[in-house]
Amino acid sequence: MSALKADTEPMEQTASWQPAKLLNSVLTAGACDVVRHWVTHADYLDEYNEPVMLPAVLGDEPGFGRLVRAANNYLSPLSVLGELLRKGVVEQLGDSQLLLRRSAYVQVSGPP
Repeated sequence: MSALKADTEPMEQTASWQPAKLLNSVLTAGACDVVRHWVTHADYLDEYNEPVMLPAVLGDEPGFGRLVRAANNYLSPLSVLGELLRKGVVEQLGDSQLLLRRSAYVQVSGPP
């Protein structure tokens, strides 16, 4: 997987992925917004349009904290991270990377 895009250009949306419907019943609305942002905005997708692993940083540098603030500036990155880890939606790899589990998102169906 490639690294998070570091530029601060406006985010483009893509329609290849969406959060799995089950997430609506197990996560708060804010945490669902974060997952939705992760799987639909180009800054958080790799060259194959897959969600990137994010640095497990909560500050302003590129990483999970920036993702949370981009999705909803009123959310606490630490609280959202705790919820996503407890619910098994993300996996922390070592001390530095967060992986969005594949079961958290599904491919968007195209027109019939």
